[in-house]
Amino acid sequence: MQYRHNFDEVINRRGTDSGKWNMFPEELLPMWVADTDFACPEPILNALKKRIDHKILGYPIVLDSFGKAAQYWFSLRHHVDIDAEAAVYIPTILLGMLECLIAFTKEQDEILVFSPQYTAFFEAIENTDRVRVFSHLVEKNGRFEIDFADFEEKLAREKVKLFFLCNPHNPTGQVWSKEEVSKIAELCLKHHVLIVSDDIYSDYVYKPHVYTPVISVSEEAKENFVLLINPSKTFNISGLRAACALIHNEALRDTFKKSLRRRKTAEPSLLGVVAFESAYTECAWYADELLDYVEKNIDYALAFIQKKMPKIKVRKPEGTLLLWLDMRALFETQEEADKFMLEKAKVLLNSGNEYGMEGTCFFRMNIAVPRTILEEALTRIYAAYRECF
Repeated sequence: MQYRHNFDEVINRRGTDSGKWNMFPEELLPMWVADTDFACPEPILNALKKRIDHKILGYPIVLDSFGKAAQYWFSLRHHVDIDAEAAVYIPTILLGMLECLIAFTKEQDEILVFSPQYTAFFEAIENTDRVRVFSHLVEKNGRFEIDFADFEEKLAREKVKLFFLCNPHNPTGQVWSKEEVSKIAELCLKHHVLIVSDDIYSDYVYKPHVYTPVISVSEEAKENFVLLINPSKTFNISGLRAACALIHNEALRDTFKKSLRRRKTAEPSLLGVVAFESAYTECAWYADELLDYVEKNIDYALAFIQKKMPKIKVRKPEGTLLLWLDMRALFETQEEADKFMLEKAKVLLNSGNEYGMEGTCFFRMNIAVPRTILEEALTRIYAAYRECF
């Protein structure tokens, strides 16, 4: 069956237990949490309905079809061969990060992470009594780049046991090049540091950029790597709780699975697994249309900002569904910037300093929404900008 999706459709999410739309006052337009406002693709909804029509929703097991779905997707979308048996079900990527810390490190070990970076990495380290070590990204012409001298210096620290990568990078929208990924893998192998990578935005990469997972750069890197994926950002199924840890190293995989069993933290979600498998085997057409729609939203937003609010600097992201708005020309502190956005513009964005000191006076904006919602958000920000500046 040939499907087409209407990404312009606006669905009212108020009063539906939506964290994005119901956690803050209704006067604020939510453009923060990376949760799209698009309906799920029809094949996923059909698969869920079929499973519910069976009328029994008891304890499930994860079948081989789960790993084969991930294998199929990586071959189809990214032209990368993965082993189906490497796939381990986890409810969420955050739980996968926590489990990696517990399984592969011990309390007070040091965990290396870039800054700025998504806050969940920081929280996972703190919540497991590990110690954060930052390698600060360096801004060059609006792009945050890796300082490889600093990166290796931090990797060489005796207590650094694990490195958290985010590829594509949240919040800046960088897609690490093959050369960058290869260098990361090489240095981590050299210093015996395990790589754990959150690649949840791997379906959001804009040409000419290309997503390069660490598993694709060498057989050695493949053995020193845990890849965390989740179809939720692409297909808007976050509430169903089904993600995947890809671990090709059998010894690492066994250790990870033993940790999961011991703490009983990864009992499978029946409907989540159904949605996961449908997403990765039936919905490539949706991912294509989504990428095109979101990129057009990005281009619209950049043109609007550059024409009407030139003091706000923004670079086209190489990947993700996020804009990284630089408001340092307008504000000296994040508190001032937040007050402007919440009280004047009445648009809810993520404050940049949440992601590290380099994000001060930046905002993260989720633009995976119907165009009319994006237009309203930009119009609100422009009205406040015109009033204040």
